[in-house]
Amino acid sequence: MSRILILAVLITFMPGPASAESFKCGNKFVEIGDSKAIVLLRCGEPFFAEVISGDEERKVEQWSYKKPGYRSFLRILTFSNGRLVDIKVGGRAN
Repeated sequence: MSRILILAVLITFMPGPASAESFKCGNKFVEIGDSKAIVLLRCGEPFFAEVISGDEERKVEQWSYKKPGYRSFLRILTFSNGRLVDIKVGGRAN
């Protein structure tokens, strides 16, 4: 009976996976809706950045971040009108 109780307590306090709507930079998170300034403050300069469409008023940009570690996956953050609108996992960065 005590094993079941211990298992229940462990499951209750286990951290869940980060949602697809957030990205962890060090010990801070950025989330959908954050501004580019917040992302820069929390994550620093991206590994790679490019404008993928739009004009100056409706610009869509993608910023790529590489997490530390061997063969880690890229995180691709998409901004529209200066706000974070999408977070995807890209390929492995060598």
